[in-house]
Amino acid sequence: EGIEGRVPYRGSVGGIVHQLVGGLRATMGYVGCATIEDMRSKPKFVVITGASTGFGRLSAEFLARSGYTVFATMRNPSGKDAGAAKELRELAQQESLRLHAAEMDVTKDDSIGRRIQEIIEDTGRIDVLVNNAGFGYMGLTESFTIEQAERIFDTNVLGPLRTMRAVL
Repeated sequence: EGIEGRVPYRGSVGGIVHQLVGGLRATMGYVGCATIEDMRSKPKFVVITGASTGFGRLSAEFLARSGYTVFATMRNPSGKDAGAAKELRELAQQESLRLHAAEMDVTKDDSIGRRIQEIIEDTGRIDVLVNNAGFGYMGLTESFTIEQAERIFDTNVLGPLRTMRAVL
């Protein structure tokens, strides 16, 4: 079945997410994490970091609507991300989606370890990890403080490394 033909390919967010999912499926088949046939025949469990807004949020909604069980993670679903978490829970209920808003901070090993362990205990496995969390500053690189550069590096480089190691 797949998602081919369900979403316009060019000029839309759905098209971008379609490309993302296609790339994920091709990569999973290539590296042996799961074959495309396995992903079609078995329940599919996806963890997305940085899913409170932007492409993470859109990917979570799209994949959940495509039949995946999605854990849409964000740093603070009971604080600054409470509105996004509530909207995702409401969407899941309204459309009967397997979409779960969950707390996970990619800059904290204990947060990642706890969340990934809970997901694996509940589902038995994680089929797909989408490392989407990230941010940046605008301006000249030389104007950034060392603390700003460390924060970017911690989130954008070490965050994906932490989550990949926890999942594997």
